[in-house]
Amino acid sequence: MKELHIKAVELLKRRENFIIATILDKSGSMPRGTGAKMLVLADGSIVGTIGGGQLEANVIHTAVQALTLRQTILQLFHLTSKDTNAINLYAKLFFLIHIIFCYCLFLHKIPLMHLLCVDY
Repeated sequence: MKELHIKAVELLKRRENFIIATILDKSGSMPRGTGAKMLVLADGSIVGTIGGGQLEANVIHTAVQALTLRQTILQLFHLTSKDTNAINLYAKLFFLIHIIFCYCLFLHKIPLMHLLCVDY
């Protein structure tokens, strides 16, 4: 989490917009749980992880679009066995992800620590 704070402050100082993506809820098993966060930059690079694999790739893609459009999104992502290469995955996995657009010129009005530290 400290790495996220450092990078977020660095981006704000450089006046770069970014996304904070957070797992709000999930079904099934993944390496990271509810509250996991990552930063997504305009070029698709990330700091932190919400679990890797196809879920993270889908969230990064959506986050880059949200960054371009300057939008905050609450989206439900679905994974199936074909997405995870898991032979024994019979049910779909669901992940509710909050994709928060962080506009560098106005973020001083919202405590950054609140966005990065709040447990959903």
